[in-house]
Amino acid sequence: MIPDWLDIAETAAQGEKLVYSDPRSACFYARLCMERTIKEMYRIDKWLRQPYNTNLAALIHAIRSPISKFNDVSELQRMPMLFPNFVEARPIYSQKLVEIAYSDVVEDLSVYSPWTQMLVALLRKLKNQGTPSASALSSIDSVIPQSEQNMEDIFRQSTELNNDGSLRCFCLTENDMNTLMWAHYGDSYKGCMLGFQHIDELSTPFAEAEKVRYSDDTPIIGSAVDFYLYGPTRVQNKETRLAIYCTKSEDWKYEKEWRVIYKTPVVDDKPYSDFKFYPLELESITFGLKTDAEEKTQILTLVASNYPHCEIYALKMIKGIVIRLKYEG
Repeated sequence: MIPDWLDIAETAAQGEKLVYSDPRSACFYARLCMERTIKEMYRIDKWLRQPYNTNLAALIHAIRSPISKFNDVSELQRMPMLFPNFVEARPIYSQKLVEIAYSDVVEDLSVYSPWTQMLVALLRKLKNQGTPSASALSSIDSVIPQSEQNMEDIFRQSTELNNDGSLRCFCLTENDMNTLMWAHYGDSYKGCMLGFQHIDELSTPFAEAEKVRYSDDTPIIGSAVDFYLYGPTRVQNKETRLAIYCTKSEDWKYEKEWRVIYKTPVVDDKPYSDFKFYPLELESITFGLKTDAEEKTQILTLVASNYPHCEIYALKMIKGIVIRLKYEG
């Protein structure tokens, strides 16, 4: 037996011996055995990606859910990048600092990041002392901030921390007549389609819906030069969020998807929850070609009592073409 597994086996055996005589100690050995086993699994299985939070619960959760729960398994896995990156941007940033400090044009430094303002002030002091720009450039190289961690790792850690079980993704589409959409999400035309509208005065999450982007390339959210100069701007923060949560591969382009990302209290550790909406937000319901008659009746009864404003439609096949018509029951 491999030495590491032998140690685990001995720990398990010790716990087993104490089950009746000392249950509390048996529990201690059981947990220790589990911790060692889980860590050994991560060491051996290269397909397992260790989460940022390395407590036992997080490690077990990552093993149970190693692949994205989305239909597109690459979702939340491909992290965005800066181009040029921080290493490539440092010399460009240094030169830009010197240009700002040694320019005869007085700039408003308030638009720049705190560290840029500090370095420009230092360079201007050197300029006033008669230091040549080339010498000033080399003197500040050691004090320019640099990223000690890969940006992909930073984004992945942040995403894992945010995706703690409370994150929800409500998916919508503008492609209401697409055959594949009805096949994948409408139970092969047996289901129905809900049409929603946003109502400004209700201030609902629909106003926050973001259009999904489709690309097979790694999303580029900006330049590290700009990050050095201006810090994390609101625009760049938004681009980062959209790149991680609202970007899919080209294969899914037909969906024409929009998303509402929101947080909700976790109940019973369920990975899903109901999305509540105001009655007036439900604008229409469209029955599929194969929607069961009894289910239609149940839906029509519910609409009549709770959503009297809601328009009812049905798909019809006419001469080989599927069209959407006003429902006539």
